Amino acid sequence: MMQGNTKQRRVMCKRNRDYVAKRHRLSEIYEKYRSGYLKDPLRKLKIEDRHLEVMRKAEVCRTLKLGAILLRCEDCGTVRFLYHTCKHRFCSDCGAANTYQWAEKTLSRLYEIPHHHIVMTLPKSYRWLSQMNGNKLHDLLFRSSAAVIREYFRERYDCLPGIVSVLHTAGSDLKYHPHIHMIVSRGGKQLDGSGYKAIKGTFLVKNEVLAGRLKAIFHAGLKKLRDRGELEVPKSMEKGQGLNKWLKGQQAKKWIVNIEKPLEEVSQIVNYVGRYTKRACISEYSIESISPEIVFRYKDYKNSKRGEKPAEAIKRMTPTAFLDALLQHVPRKRYRMVRYSGLYNSFYMNRIPEDLRAKVNKTERKNEEIQEEWGEVETMRGYLLSKGYQDLLICRKCKGKMEVLGIINKDGEIYANST
Repeated sequence: MMQGNTKQRRVMCKRNRDYVAKRHRLSEIYEKYRSGYLKDPLRKLKIEDRHLEVMRKAEVCRTLKLGAILLRCEDCGTVRFLYHTCKHRFCSDCGAANTYQWAEKTLSRLYEIPHHHIVMTLPKSYRWLSQMNGNKLHDLLFRSSAAVIREYFRERYDCLPGIVSVLHTAGSDLKYHPHIHMIVSRGGKQLDGSGYKAIKGTFLVKNEVLAGRLKAIFHAGLKKLRDRGELEVPKSMEKGQGLNKWLKGQQAKKWIVNIEKPLEEVSQIVNYVGRYTKRACISEYSIESISPEIVFRYKDYKNSKRGEKPAEAIKRMTPTAFLDALLQHVPRKRYRMVRYSGLYNSFYMNRIPEDLRAKVNKTERKNEEIQEEWGEVETMRGYLLSKGYQDLLICRKCKGKMEVLGIINKDGEIYANST
């Protein structure tokens, strides 16, 4: 949250309750380069309303242009402003609290057993086709990955597993890299109707087994799209057996599926896979400088040893190349980046007995609850409290109680709190 009129964004450090400043923000980049970017003949991205909306909203997020809540300490009189957010799902400032809210809601509905984190990746050689077809192939990847899990559990364990799937389209270096993060229950509803069961042990199946199945199901899905005339392909592949020939050439290539050992604390997985679901696909903390180039740190998986923490590398990009790379990942309006299937689709999810659901420790709130019109602040407050940070309604100077004086609109007019 911002304090006063300072433009520097800060976050609290958990250990000492101090504040750590970000070097740069995405809104700074938008403000500095947007005009030149839109006119640049070297720009490769076809600009749509969704791209313009992201930049516009980020520039006013947590500023007086969206209004604010005015707080005052009852003890020392310190005044603080809590600025409203733009609520855009690609906004880095709004994302943490939104992800927290999604995670808390999701956790309360899951079957209380260990869950695997599984990642299914579209190979590099398919990405050109995926970029041509956009969400049609993203949808196919969603369907294919969920089908692989459901089929395996049906054949091996005779049960219906719970699956939460989250689409990420970017690698940490911002390249187009579509992959599905999945939260998969280690057990589920028995298909004979006799109840629910958990699977003992930690091993599920070899990665290669699911990877082979994913390739087969995805290929079959591509052919169906082609047969229905819904798949866009280059002119050279439109006639004859063009697509079949290309797919035949892909048969020898291995797909990548990564299955991690199950975790008892499913909250760890939920928060991880949702990390870039409700926010931009780059952390502002990784941005080192923005002039004359955009310089940022990223995880260099290619040059990291398997099983070890990924090494970090530095990437330098011109402002136009950076914005091309970043904005290509802005999702279309109403496109569902999170999907639920198997035991976790709405039909079965609502029928999981309460005593089998995950027990969520709801963040303990103080007695001073903010009213409904300030719900976004209460969400952020809950997120910070859950992480051990300082309460937004506690004065940073004297630790006294902050009272809500009212709301400031975009014109600077104050509407007093009537409570």
